[in-house]
Amino acid sequence: MSKKRLSYAQRYALWRAYDMKCFYCDRPLDFQNLTIDHVIPESLDKEELLSLLNDYEILDNYPDFSVNDYTNWVPSDGNSCNIRKGSLIFPKTFTLFLLNRIQNNLPKVEAEFTRLIRKMDETKILTMLGSAIETEVTTKHKVLKLLWDIEIEQTQDEPLVITYGMNILEAVEMSEFPEGLRDLFYPSLCDRLESQLSEFLRTITFYPFHYTEASHRDGEVLSVRLVFPHLTIDDYGEFNPHFIENKMPWWKLLELTNFYQVYGIKYQETVKD
Repeated sequence: MSKKRLSYAQRYALWRAYDMKCFYCDRPLDFQNLTIDHVIPESLDKEELLSLLNDYEILDNYPDFSVNDYTNWVPSDGNSCNIRKGSLIFPKTFTLFLLNRIQNNLPKVEAEFTRLIRKMDETKILTMLGSAIETEVTTKHKVLKLLWDIEIEQTQDEPLVITYGMNILEAVEMSEFPEGLRDLFYPSLCDRLESQLSEFLRTITFYPFHYTEASHRDGEVLSVRLVFPHLTIDDYGEFNPHFIENKMPWWKLLELTNFYQVYGIKYQETVKD
């Protein structure tokens, strides 16, 4: 089952709704140590989940239950309780007890989320941040790090971008380098090498890919940046991007990241209808 990432507002609402305490140990929980746990693990595949829902009579008791929803999310201490629980499935009676606690707290969670959204006034927030930095309640570095972490979290599903490159002079001198390419003029050599790279990639993955920009050629170095619209960093294991180095060692994997981190814009915003 694919993992769902909670927004900052959802995480904050859950933290507030449970009185800023860990759901499991009831100890005060600092927001920086907050992790959101799934009482019913989201790592279960469809068959395992269906079996558990039936065996535990969860939908009979809680018809609105969903694994990736407030009906299954709870705040927990990322330094202790969440680590210990992991993908543990509690016994039936205890699980139903926990889900009943969650069910009773749902109105409070929804109220906290609504309250937070209503209070989100840009001028007020910027003023509060400026004041907090000025009075040394926090630092500019911590604010920037928080914003960066939120931005990265919200763009984790952006398409995978892979950059391959080589030093032309070093490549030509390698014993594995194809003899038939050694005497080509630089532009023709680059064209042929890029064509071989594309052809080989299509033999190891059926996922489509395309250039995000013109390849970099400076007479000595050749680099190619490709985007895979249907792959993310989380699932790029569908093929091994390093495998190409075993077959064509003159190519090196230079960068493995996502589209937003490279260009500062979401991939979908660049796609024309």
